[in-house]
Amino acid sequence: MNKKVMIALFAVQISAINAMAKLAPEGMVEFNKKCPAPATCKSLSDLQDKCEAHLKDACKSFVATYKKLLPEYDCQREFDATPKEKYIVSAIWLCDNGERALGFLSKMETPEARKLFGSTALQDSLDGDAAERYLAKSRKLQKQLQAKH
Repeated sequence: MNKKVMIALFAVQISAINAMAKLAPEGMVEFNKKCPAPATCKSLSDLQDKCEAHLKDACKSFVATYKKLLPEYDCQREFDATPKEKYIVSAIWLCDNGERALGFLSKMETPEARKLFGSTALQDSLDGDAAERYLAKSRKLQKQLQAKH
């Protein structure tokens, strides 16, 4: 593959990654100051491991911690800053284990986990490949949960 084709493919990948990122609010010039990642990411990973090991209350804590990572705060990945625009994303996408945690959450059967996975907040946080893989499943669950109420 020649260099021009590789650069073009990379640009397409970056565009797809930024597809769900949102423009930073006007005046926001500092990033990752209030963002709870990466400390909360480490906690999320530890809680997932404990939940998988069936340790008491770990699953509820995992869901509660995941929920804290859904807002955008001032979170920005390296490629969310372009010369023209500055983007922000949900804190979960600064976690190395964000995809792993989302996959785990999508399979959990607890009421708290199902409510979070079927929430608009989670749907709004989905980005790129994660949106392609989980958005329809989340919306379907949201409809099921709304039908029960």
